[in-house]
Amino acid sequence: MPWTGQTMTAREVEVLQRVVAGDSNSEAGRALFIGERTVKTHMTSILRKLEVTSRTQAVARARDLGIS
Repeated sequence: MPWTGQTMTAREVEVLQRVVAGDSNSEAGRALFIGERTVKTHMTSILRKLEVTSRTQAVARARDLGIS
């Protein structure tokens, strides 16, 4: 994220792509072969790095950044 100097891991990008596609945490976890709790942990980090407070805002920011 250029405005924060932070970078997302490859796994965080994968999780965010699944969320942008409309997956729930459990669906994203199944698709990525990780647990739902791990998806939640990644989402917490993603929200912090994108400087947003909700999944909806994260999806909008991801689309603005071309992550989809």
